Amino acid sequence: MRYQVILIDDHPILTDGLKMMLENDADFQVIGTFNNANFALSFLKSDNKVDLVLLDHSMPEMTGVEFIRQLKSLENPPKVIMLSMHDEPVIIKEAISAGADGYVLKKSVSDELVQAMQTVMAGRPYWSAEVGLQLFQK
Repeated sequence: MRYQVILIDDHPILTDGLKMMLENDADFQVIGTFNNANFALSFLKSDNKVDLVLLDHSMPEMTGVEFIRQLKSLENPPKVIMLSMHDEPVIIKEAISAGADGYVLKKSVSDELVQAMQTVMAGRPYWSAEVGLQLFQK
């Protein structure tokens, strides 16, 4: 069984690259890419089967944290991993409190992202090592 994934980032080169990276992955299938969180929410509210959402924090119209809050209010929401360049503790903590299941920095290698996706789909949270260090800073 392949998990159904959507990607949300306002940089098409990133979503295109992630889609290509996951194209031949046995566990994950990208079924949609969005450059706007509102479009992604409409897609999710239309009874589309999605298991996992990868999204950026900084997007037009709605931040990733705001998106997660709305996503988690849906019935049977998918898992969500924040994929962001932001490593500031305040943003990381906001994402976690909003309901993020994982947080991976964009400077991570692709293998780490796949590991994060597998970990989250197995029911465990995943935080990049640098994210974990940031969580313990004041």
